[in-house]
Amino acid sequence: MANSLRVLPEYANVVVKPRARDYLVDGVSHARVTTALGIINKPALVPWAAKMALAKVREVLVNPDVCRELALALEETPESYDEFVDLLIDRAAKAPNEARDERGAAGTETHALIHEALVLGGADQHNFLMTLDSSQRLAVYEACNFLTDYDIKVIDTERVVWLPDLKVAGTIDGIGMRNGKVVIWDWKTSAGLYWETALQLGAYAHLLSKLTDAFVYEAFAVRLPRVGDTGGYEAKTLSWETLRSAWGAYLSAFDLKHASNKAWWEDKEGNI
Repeated sequence: MANSLRVLPEYANVVVKPRARDYLVDGVSHARVTTALGIINKPALVPWAAKMALAKVREVLVNPDVCRELALALEETPESYDEFVDLLIDRAAKAPNEARDERGAAGTETHALIHEALVLGGADQHNFLMTLDSSQRLAVYEACNFLTDYDIKVIDTERVVWLPDLKVAGTIDGIGMRNGKVVIWDWKTSAGLYWETALQLGAYAHLLSKLTDAFVYEAFAVRLPRVGDTGGYEAKTLSWETLRSAWGAYLSAFDLKHASNKAWWEDKEGNI
């Protein structure tokens, strides 16, 4: 892997610490870049959450031990049955968040494995791929295929970037050179590539440019196959013009997210 882009002198001694919900930049909390994107409506999540909840209901009801418990509850008091129903509803309500967290953990592991593979390179990379089980190997293998197909020379991975003015920070999955120009990319392990990822990449490109004075010419969103998927990776491209527009759209989402946290209503005296 080639040398990474150097930050400008004024940022050389800044200490950045990623945390679960934010980043500490010289001790100051910076929101994750993706936090602002939470304000965007995601209609596909509603049927997905319902599907996960109903799947959990079915999983519980077909469990032989649960069937026996249900039979006993029906023979006993109405209160016993009510308790069973309440427990079932509670487990179903938690199912979407549990599924999200499980997928998030799997995505984090995939990112770490890709990082390790890219650091190794060459024959060592091939040997490393052979140590992975089939569910892990496919995503990592397709990540390497993407870089080969697009003729990208990797110069950095898992690069943390931040912007003091907005107090936002994030981690760019990859930075490379393509046709002598700087490009970035973001690995996705979701079911599809969604439009708000363009805003995320627009923010990353802007933050990287501010920190290093490097101009980002292209960005890629790359969806990697998951367990059970057939086929390879899916990649979508953003030109530098589109990245500039995406940054403007990101700022709109950022402002709207902050507006959603503001106390808007006034009391009778006109005070907020």
